[in-house]
Amino acid sequence: MIISHVAKKCHDLGNEFAYAAGSRGTYLTSRIQHSHRDINTLVTHEIYEHDHVANMYGGTLMSIELPEDAMI
Repeated sequence: MIISHVAKKCHDLGNEFAYAAGSRGTYLTSRIQHSHRDINTLVTHEIYEHDHVANMYGGTLMSIELPEDAMI
């Protein structure tokens, strides 16, 4: 749960940073663009999906069986 929260916060901060950099940060040669793209790619991985992980964590705390298709 903590790792998905950290990934979500990094994603939020990365978006704010890219927005603050302006349109110059979108150039392919920009390190900002590269970092922003890497962060966006990272948070799309299932284990970092905050809502999914929170749902599984809450279900586990309440002794609810995980669905068969749960990505764990």
